[in-house]
Amino acid sequence: MGYHLEGALLEVCTCNVLCPCWIGEDPDFGTCDAILAYHYEKGEIDGLDVSGLTVAMAGHIPGNVLEGNWKVSMFVDERASDEQMAALLSVLQGEKGGPCAELAQLVGEVVSAQKAPITFEVTEGRGTIKVGDTAYAEMEPYRGPTGEVTQLVESIFSTIPGSPAYVSKAEVYKLNEPNLGLNIDLKGHNAIQGTFLFDGRGEDVDRRIPAVRAGTPTGSSVVSVYGVLTHACSRTSQPVPAPHGLAGGVRLGHAVDLGAVALRPLS
Repeated sequence: MGYHLEGALLEVCTCNVLCPCWIGEDPDFGTCDAILAYHYEKGEIDGLDVSGLTVAMAGHIPGNVLEGNWKVSMFVDERASDEQMAALLSVLQGEKGGPCAELAQLVGEVVSAQKAPITFEVTEGRGTIKVGDTAYAEMEPYRGPTGEVTQLVESIFSTIPGSPAYVSKAEVYKLNEPNLGLNIDLKGHNAIQGTFLFDGRGEDVDRRIPAVRAGTPTGSSVVSVYGVLTHACSRTSQPVPAPHGLAGGVRLGHAVDLGAVALRPLS
């Protein structure tokens, strides 16, 4: 049956703005240590409803993002049932195929997976993520001369493939995760916001990937797990209409309809 997930992303890392990982370059300081959260406004996995839940990941990327070998700790919304937690983890660990499986191929080790209270808020473009006592971040998007949010598209790497990433700066980024050996307290570093639609149903995704790879220039860094993903996901994930105040539509805040997605502040 597969999965269908729609929602929003908040992400912060230790790199400067803009994180070089998104264009396939090495991290600014040798490693990229991040916290990211996916809020599923609408979601179904093998017929199981996971709408309204959030999953966060703390990650240590030891070098170039496309070379993999990430170490991650996973945190599932404490409101999830054991069945919902198992389903969400199976998707994020690549067991259900589809676009999420491509990202999972870059992970070398999942060091822990646990439930935690997670706060995910987007209000007037300002994002806040809190994961228990482990992580806290506040971010604000950059804006162009028209007031619309600065977007990154067609990047070699993306945590929301198929959708534009809204370039942001984290005013606060705190992460204390002993399982990864990380204790971070930074200001003014890279952040990303965005929306996503991941569809892992129907046609076998794996059968499409070789065709995409075959059309890639020989020797290009695009011939990598995530390079294939960013091209293949034009079929396996779809961009969600962007909100005004982030990139055009209506302003975020309360309950805001983004066409296919509505974002609400969670407590």
